[in-house]
Amino acid sequence: MRINIIQHTPNERPGSILDWAHDRGHDVYIYHPYQFGILPKVDETDMLVIMGGPMSVNDDIDWIEFERDIIRELAERDVPIYGACFGAQQIAKTFGAKITTSTAKEVGWAPVYLKSERIPGIYNKLTAMHWHGEMFEIPKNGELLFSSDLVENQGFIIGDRIVGLQFHFELGTD
Repeated sequence: MRINIIQHTPNERPGSILDWAHDRGHDVYIYHPYQFGILPKVDETDMLVIMGGPMSVNDDIDWIEFERDIIRELAERDVPIYGACFGAQQIAKTFGAKITTSTAKEVGWAPVYLKSERIPGIYNKLTAMHWHGEMFEIPKNGELLFSSDLVENQGFIIGDRIVGLQFHFELGTD
């Protein structure tokens, strides 16, 4: 399987996602649109991972809109998509949700609480890294997956193949 990862800034790397992919023998390609303006091709994507970044999905930057076009087309093809932080906000906005200033700026380690049983085997409470000042609404076709003490919408699932998490679980030593 070819996993295309969109990395929006050098310091928000795929970490444990990359480890997971390599352990399973998947081919991984990492794109840096902020630096090179290049995004993956839909026909060359079996799974899309969209990392975080300091920009806003509401910024007027060409590649941000092009990225949403890719999300839209991959969703139509039922390709798995995962978004972390900015990536989750990109997915949410693609599906019509608003992205606004967060009710609380969350920075550091704090718990999140499972709100759905859609994905079996997830603990009811996880300690996750938070680093965001904006938040997403749950898309109309999505279901709330996680909440924190300060920000209710910490994660969502759309169908069986699209997940967006406001927090970071992928931190690693890559």
